[in-house]
Amino acid sequence: MREGPRESWILLDAYAVKTARMKHPSLESLTRATDSGVEWLDRLLLYFLIGLVLILPVAHIQTVRSVLQISVLGFWGCRIYLTRSFNLRRTPLDIFILFYMITIVISFFTSLKLSSSLKAFKGEFLTNTVFFYMVVANINRKEQVKKIIAALLFGSTVMAVYGFIDFFLKGGSLLDIHYRAGSLHDGYESYAQYLIMVLPFNFLFVLRQKDISKKVILSLLFALNVFVLYLTHTRGAWLAFFFELLILFYTLFSGKVRIVLILLFIVCAAIGSYMLPEEVLWHGAKGLSAPEENYQKNTATIRLVMWKEAIKSFWANPFAAAGYGKVNFKRKFSDKIFMYEQAHNTFINTAVQLGVQGLAALLLIILVILKTTNSGWKRLGNSFGGLYFLGVFTMTIGFFIACQFAEFFIDDTARLFWILVGIAFSLYVGVNKDESFKNSVHPS
Repeated sequence: MREGPRESWILLDAYAVKTARMKHPSLESLTRATDSGVEWLDRLLLYFLIGLVLILPVAHIQTVRSVLQISVLGFWGCRIYLTRSFNLRRTPLDIFILFYMITIVISFFTSLKLSSSLKAFKGEFLTNTVFFYMVVANINRKEQVKKIIAALLFGSTVMAVYGFIDFFLKGGSLLDIHYRAGSLHDGYESYAQYLIMVLPFNFLFVLRQKDISKKVILSLLFALNVFVLYLTHTRGAWLAFFFELLILFYTLFSGKVRIVLILLFIVCAAIGSYMLPEEVLWHGAKGLSAPEENYQKNTATIRLVMWKEAIKSFWANPFAAAGYGKVNFKRKFSDKIFMYEQAHNTFINTAVQLGVQGLAALLLIILVILKTTNSGWKRLGNSFGGLYFLGVFTMTIGFFIACQFAEFFIDDTARLFWILVGIAFSLYVGVNKDESFKNSVHPS
C-alpha cells in the first residue's frame, strides 16, 4: 500500500522536509502557515504571561487571573499540537521536583483530610510545576525576558503608588502599626513578600541602565518600593531585604568600596532600628508563658508559641506526615486554641505536613536553585543574563528568609516565584547547550 507524506514525521526530519517539498510543493505553503501560526502563538503566550505577571499581586480578581493562566497554558497546548513537540528541556531541578512530588503523594496515605490534600496538590504543586516547565520551554530569548522584567517593574510601580496613597489616606503612621500598607494585594504581609521579589531586579537594573533618565526613574522607583516596604511594618520582610542588600553589595562591588558600603548599610540599619518605637519592632507579649487566652493574633508571641508546639510534635515522630495542605496543619493541632491554620513558617509547615522527607526535598530544591543561579551569574558576569541570574539568586534567599515568619510558598507569591525561577533555568539550559544562545544573553 502506497504511503503518503505525513506531517508528523516531516516535522521531525529536516531531510524529509526538503525532499517532500520538492515532490509536493503544496507542503511549502502548509509549512509556512504552520510557522506563522507558531510565531503568533509565541507572541500571544508571551503577552498573556506578561499580563499574568502584572495582575498576580492584585487581590479579588481571581477570574481574570484564571483566564490568563488557562490562556497561557492553552497557547502552549496549541503550540505543542502544531509543532508535535513539547519542547521540554531537562533542568537541574527535575529530579528534586520529582522527589518533592513523591513526598506529597506519600503524605496522602496519612493525610488527616485527603480531599484537602488533593485540592492543594492540584492547585499548588501541579499548577506551579506546570508553569515552571512552560516557562522553561517557551521563554528562552533575551527580548522575552526583558519584557517580563519591564512588566514586573511596571506592576510594582502601580502597586507602590497605590499603596503609598492608600496608606496615608487611611491615617497610616510611620511610627504606629495600627494601619499597614497592603496596596492592592490581599494583605500587608503578602505585599511585603511581593516587594522582596521585585527589589533585587529593581536594584540590579538601576545599576545596569546606561540612559541617565531611565536610571533616575528606576532609582526613584527603588526608593519608593523600599519606603512602602517599610510602611508594611512587616519585620520578616525587612530582615529579608537587609540580607538581599548585603548580598548585592558583596557580589557587585569589591575592595574598599564593598567594605564601606556594607559597614555603612549595617550602621544605618542599626541606627534606624534603635530609633524606632519598641512596638514597631516587637508585636506581642514578652516570653512564652502568658496564658493561652492572652495570646493576640498577628503577634511575635503567637508565632513563637506555634513554632514551639509544632517543632515539639515534629520531633516526636519526624517521618509522620499530617498531609499536604494547610488545612491538615490546623486539624493536627485542633485541640490548641492558639494555633493558626498554619505555623507562619514554610519550613515548619512542610515538616508537619510532609515529614522530614518533604522538608529535605524542599531544602534540596532551594539549594539547587541557589547553586544553579550562582553558577549562571559567575559564568555570564555583569551582562543581562548574568544580572538576571544574580537577581533570582538574591530573590530566592530573601524569599525564604521571609518564609520563616509566614507561609508564602503558596498562591500568587509561589506562582510568581516559579515563573521567575523558570526563566533562570531556561537561560541556564540554553547557555549550557548552545554557545550562540550564550552570546545572545551575554552582551549588555
